Amino acid sequence: ECCVGERSLVGGGSVLLPHAEVEAGSVVGAMSVVGLPVRSGMQLGGNPGIIMRRAGLGTPPPTSCGRAAVRVALRCAYPVLAPMVLQFLLLVTLLPAMVVLTIIMDTWLQAPGSSADPKSLTLVALALAPAYVLLGACLAAVAVVLKWLLLGRIPVGGRWRWVGSWFHHIFAFVQSLASLSAGIFVGMTFGSPMYNWWLRFMGARVATDAVIFSQVTDFDCIEIDEGAIIEKEAV
Repeated sequence: ECCVGERSLVGGGSVLLPHAEVEAGSVVGAMSVVGLPVRSGMQLGGNPGIIMRRAGLGTPPPTSCGRAAVRVALRCAYPVLAPMVLQFLLLVTLLPAMVVLTIIMDTWLQAPGSSADPKSLTLVALALAPAYVLLGACLAAVAVVLKWLLLGRIPVGGRWRWVGSWFHHIFAFVQSLASLSAGIFVGMTFGSPMYNWWLRFMGARVATDAVIFSQVTDFDCIEIDEGAIIEKEAV
């Protein structure tokens, strides 16, 4: 079994081996492998994991009873509201394409001499390919707009935002929207200048001739210079 103590932080992509123990207030860096106990207040990083330095999480700022109640309500409502808003944004961009598809299909099938044979349906599908590209570009643009409206530029090394705060939930929502955009359209542009420009619009510092085949999430912390190559599944 594994044990993770209260107010500890385990970074994304980390692996906790059997009988790993992360004590209260300790930190495990992203993509680390935990095979030894991480004592309270300490930080582990690397593969294999080593104790690097003391953690600096501290304690969350004191809040009033009202703000604490709002934080608890937000934590409970977020798993329900966030997927609903994401699906709403997806439908807002999908519905126009569906309407256009319906109109084209009805017009095609009602035209004299037309039929629903494979050749006709193939021609309709080819005609809708540009509409799909436009749809994906619209969803990617929505992610850019909401990123700057809700978050703006996050300063590197800025003030620590406690996990569970309002800012943390907004940040998680924007990352989910970016991942949704990558899964639908942006992921098909990996390795192209179009993906580099989207990353730049999201706040990353990326050279136009860089070749990137992996998804980027922490946009404000990324700087990729000219001629760099990032292969698939790099984190």
